[in-house]
Amino acid sequence: MLSVSRFQRYCGGHGVPALPVGRLGNAGRPMMARVAVAVLAAWAAMWYNDCALETNLQETGIGDGENGLLSLLPHRPPMVLIDGVESFDDAGHSLVAFVKIRPDSPFFVLGSGVPSWVAIEYMAQAAAALVGRYDQLTAPGAPPRPGFLLGTRKLSLDLERFEEGATYRIFAGESFSDGDAAAFECRISDASGNVVASAILNAFRPQNLAEFLEQQKFLEPNT
Repeated sequence: MLSVSRFQRYCGGHGVPALPVGRLGNAGRPMMARVAVAVLAAWAAMWYNDCALETNLQETGIGDGENGLLSLLPHRPPMVLIDGVESFDDAGHSLVAFVKIRPDSPFFVLGSGVPSWVAIEYMAQAAAALVGRYDQLTAPGAPPRPGFLLGTRKLSLDLERFEEGATYRIFAGESFSDGDAAAFECRISDASGNVVASAILNAFRPQNLAEFLEQQKFLEPNT
């Protein structure tokens, strides 16, 4: 299995490649893809080693009841980054989620807020919740299936950070779906309705995740 210690070594700078993905937003800041790769490694470790911290789900407001985040997402605390779903548009294959920035928010930096690059994961989790909603309608009772963020297109980050105390709304709409692959148009708006981040996300969700990971040699043999 992919162990937490291996993940820690991986994220410590061993073997995390930097990918040439251009420049982002109006400020023209270079995107450091190694950060996104490290975060993806964290999610894989969380899913496959059950290392989520014990959390009072009633206090976080992300319970596992109908349409609760834990019934829609494969993620578990502390890697559930969004706070809830505000509305669904089943006919339009879209939803609006939200996140409120607090000192206990994942990736929060004291005196600064949450870095803007976390927008990618906010949008990805909104898209995952949308897929989870579809699964609820087509296969009631089935657990959410994890997937992979393959990449982004037209990524724009028009803010330096998500400000403490602010609430942001995250729109995710499915623009393409073909079996295991899908694309989502996503955007994040502030309280005034201004779009502060947007992207098209490409995702892949295999029918059998464990088998897929074994084929990709992401799993260590049991000893």
